[in-house]
Amino acid sequence: MQTIEEKAIHTYTKNLEYFSSKHPNIAQKLALLDVLTESGEYTNKYDLEYLKDYFDVKELQSSKYLYGSNSLEVSKKLNKKVNLKKDSNLFEGFPLYYQYEKFTSLIDKSEALSGIYPLMTYYIDHTSKDDEMKMIEKFIFIGLGLGIHCIAIDKKIAAKEYLFIEDDLELFKLSLFCTPYYELAVSKRLSFSIAENDTHFINTFNTFLQDSFFSKQILKILVFSITLRYKDKAYSKCLSIPRLYNVPLQDSTK
Repeated sequence: MQTIEEKAIHTYTKNLEYFSSKHPNIAQKLALLDVLTESGEYTNKYDLEYLKDYFDVKELQSSKYLYGSNSLEVSKKLNKKVNLKKDSNLFEGFPLYYQYEKFTSLIDKSEALSGIYPLMTYYIDHTSKDDEMKMIEKFIFIGLGLGIHCIAIDKKIAAKEYLFIEDDLELFKLSLFCTPYYELAVSKRLSFSIAENDTHFINTFNTFLQDSFFSKQILKILVFSITLRYKDKAYSKCLSIPRLYNVPLQDSTK
């Protein structure tokens, strides 16, 4: 029977194999982080600790813990926030125009937009904000922590595609010990924005959006906001999405 340490190392190793094969750019970032750490050019900010029956991240400078309590219980609470309702925790992939005349003055008016207008009209006429979605096709995790909640949420909603956004490369590396992304990738399409600047993030997000009208109209979002420090970073990334695409973001941090 594997010990906790052996299981964590196995998960980390399998994750590295997956990223090396499917997301080599992230594998290269992780390898560079190791080189900089070993050379002393980078000083680790965190330490992964196993406390009783759960993992937490200790910030070395402050000695504070990222979760501050049982990370498994915190993950359950995050899981409960995810639902199929269309009035919370969502990002609309593009604005809907209720009347063709409304976008005659838009700079981006084109034959393509005119062609999709009947779909918009049908969607608007047959749905409301009070409806529940039958399924979630695309889901965005903004901030990951140790990623423990991601697997449980997938079991709950079974989305077809996930985008994982994490600005802290070292923290993401620690999540590789706890979360088997490689298992999720067997049946899902996974996209990652890890420690990306704005330009690379836009490219990653555009790729994630490329799909049919219906699958990218409503994208559900979960923001990891355990600490105020971390919430500020995650919320900033969250707000960048509607600012970049000029579309609504609803109650993303509730």
